[in-house]
Amino acid sequence: MKNSDNKKREILSLLAVLAISGCGTAQADGIDRVDSDEFVRIINVEVARIETEKFLEEIRLTATAVANQDVMVSAEESGVIREIFVDKGVQVESGAPLAKIDDRVLSAQVEQARAVAELAGQTWERRKRLWEEDRIGSEIAYLEARFGAEQSRAALKG
Repeated sequence: MKNSDNKKREILSLLAVLAISGCGTAQADGIDRVDSDEFVRIINVEVARIETEKFLEEIRLTATAVANQDVMVSAEESGVIREIFVDKGVQVESGAPLAKIDDRVLSAQVEQARAVAELAGQTWERRKRLWEEDRIGSEIAYLEARFGAEQSRAALKG
């Protein structure tokens, strides 16, 4: 803004010097002031006080913003989005949550896996106890129960 003010002052000063230098005498130019009405019209000068004022320059442009990097965003689990935590175009940190997915179906699946794991564990404990006490039942049934319990625990962990 100061650069613009300085430029205006320079231009106004130059115009003032040119206007004053043009107000010479008639004899200096070799023109008789009394005989020429046209000369009088040419040298009429209006004097004004120079004042400083604010000069606002506005330029309107249209542009297209292009991202310097494209990023593919995906969720670890699929589902219906229930809540969005950020606005479109906002910069986010890596790993920051962007939205909340409805987890009711996933929670039900986890509960079901817990129930299956618990049942498999109880079945294995019962078969183990019977096998160790009196060797009731077959060894295959005992091993199947143990494998089922271990498999259910592994599925629950993930």
